[in-house]
Order: sequence, then C-alpha cells, then structure tokens
Amino acid sequence: ISAFVYCIGYYHIVKMMTDYNWLGWLGFFCGSLGIIIGGAFHSHWVYYGRLGKLDDKPALEEVITFCKLINTVSYFIIGVGYLVILIVLLCGITVFPRWLAIFSPGVLFLLLPLLRKLPKGLHMIICGGWSNLISVIYYTVAIVVYFIVC
Repeated sequence: ISAFVYCIGYYHIVKMMTDYNWLGWLGFFCGSLGIIIGGAFHSHWVYYGRLGKLDDKPALEEVITFCKLINTVSYFIIGVGYLVILIVLLCGITVFPRWLAIFSPGVLFLLLPLLRKLPKGLHMIICGGWSNLISVIYYTVAIVVYFIVC
C-alpha cells in the first residue's frame, strides 16, 4: 500500500515539468520502480529473521547476499529518480523555484553521513527512518511552495 502511495507522489515529477517532459516521466518511473523494489527488499526480512534463528549458515549467507543485491539495485534506481528531480529543479524547467533543490531528495540523502554523527539515541531514530523523512521534508516544502508560488 505504501509503495502505491509513493508512486502517486512520484507522479508530481511529471506534473511539475514545464519542458522536457520525458525527464519527468524518467523520474516518475525510476522513483516508482525503486520504491517497489525497496518494498520487495523489506518483504525478505521475515524469513531473514527466521533463518537467523536456525543453524543454516549457507542459507543465511545466501539471503544476506540477495538482500544486499536488492538493496543496491533499489538505491541505484531511486537515486536516478532523485537525480532527475535535482537536475530539473536546478535547470528551472519546473513550476517550482530553483532554491527548492536544497530540499530535494537527492540533496537530503547526502546528509546521511552527517546525521550518523548525532548522539546514539537520536542517531537511531533519525537515521533509521531517514529515507522516509526525506520524502516528508521534500513533499511538505514542495506543497507549501506550490500553494504560495502557483
């Protein structure tokens, strides 16, 4: 269900374009595919946890390898979508002002190494949900700016 809602949210990339609509569609498809693959990645945690309780090391290693692969593919694809958002904002080919690029998912994602320096309790809360908080921050700012500017 959450992937479906994210896909609806990624459609804003298509709608915000003033030119080069193919970039908007590329961003939409990459964001949507990345979040769907990310959902598949999360679905593996159930049997990953079950295998961790067993003494079947080869099976556990196989699952870990597969989860790392899915994670890498998901982050790469969604990273392309984030890069598209950043590029179109910086190029000014959207209905949004260029400064919104500061709050774009790609820029916010780059803050993760800095956030890992936070005190342990705060670090766990913020870094653990940072990929979701990125969307909350970006979409909140984008909605406010849209209603002010447009």
